[in-house]
Amino acid sequence: MLLDVEEAHSRIDRSFSQIRATRRVKVWDAVNRVIAEDVYSPVDVPERDIAAMDGYAVNVEGLEKYGKLKVVGKSFPNTVELPPIGDDQAVYVTTGSPIPPGANAVIRIEAARLENGYVTSSLRPRPGQDIRPSGEDFRKGDLLIPKGSILTERHLGLLLRANVDEVEVVDLRSCVFATGDELVPYYVSDSGKVRDSIGPIITSYLRRFGTVEYLGVVKDDPHELERVLVDASLRCDLILSIGGSSMGEKDFVKKVVSRLGDLVFEGVITNVIKRCGVGKVNGKAFVSLPGQVVSAVTSFHEFGLHVLETLSGLKLRKVKEVELAQDLEVKHHMDSVYLIKLTDHGATPLRWGVGLYSELVKADGYAIFKRGRKYGKGERFEVKLFI
Repeated sequence: MLLDVEEAHSRIDRSFSQIRATRRVKVWDAVNRVIAEDVYSPVDVPERDIAAMDGYAVNVEGLEKYGKLKVVGKSFPNTVELPPIGDDQAVYVTTGSPIPPGANAVIRIEAARLENGYVTSSLRPRPGQDIRPSGEDFRKGDLLIPKGSILTERHLGLLLRANVDEVEVVDLRSCVFATGDELVPYYVSDSGKVRDSIGPIITSYLRRFGTVEYLGVVKDDPHELERVLVDASLRCDLILSIGGSSMGEKDFVKKVVSRLGDLVFEGVITNVIKRCGVGKVNGKAFVSLPGQVVSAVTSFHEFGLHVLETLSGLKLRKVKEVELAQDLEVKHHMDSVYLIKLTDHGATPLRWGVGLYSELVKADGYAIFKRGRKYGKGERFEVKLFI
């Protein structure tokens, strides 16, 4: 029987437990991986007050009092230690170099005039001007990346600046295969058959969670499906199939899973993700994705990510409240999934359909709208964002 979406999620919660599958890796090897721990800064950045401009570090009160200050030293980014300066003294500084104790501003080089070892300024700096104070960017103990985040190239620079060398990443083992007599693996061309164009999408998503094995295409044969599923269950924490999930004569996947283990649910009463099913094979998590690309990708985000959340113990799915950029009337007989494009003018539902590759590439996420309802421009709703 088909369930509502909320009950399907409740069954996932009741059916799976967390697996402690993580690994410590170098931060440069963790790009595009899901982080399994909160990452905190071990240092202040900058570690000390530094110059934001080339010029002269001075005490503002001393400059106002004396008018000209004696230059008593130089500071560069590799300078380790500087003695304190007096009110009547200045130190030449370059961008990124430490500020000597006693200084509270920098005279920019273009406003400074150096004569006979003394510096004057055509402009009066204010206290704190052109100084980056210690901890301006972030402080020791600040949360840099919350667990469940996908580490990006921008995070990489942040972590290296904080002297964080290693992080804990999710390290689940996944297996992916497509089904269908009409298909060939994605890497086969000029065969006269249809290439599996969805398998690589799902495997790319799953690489963020650990190692992935693409098992190719399995024919519409229940005995072959059983062999592949049993073999995958012996070496994978999560198995995902693509296609063969409906009610047709050659849709064997859910029948085989029911025979081998447990079908947690066979589908939901919501268009587009209707035929996604979840189960267990030899105790291992299994997700049956529909064979149309929009259905497969949205089903993965709706239910596959939920299974991954239970296995990893992390919050992975993200939502954003937005406003409709145009009126929308849902004329379907079921609640329906729509792809959503986010713009400065609000959220725009894209052309509806289960197999529209061209619409999928435009989308930032998707939303479920109630059947028979008219939604007005400006009405607020939640978009489930693609990872």
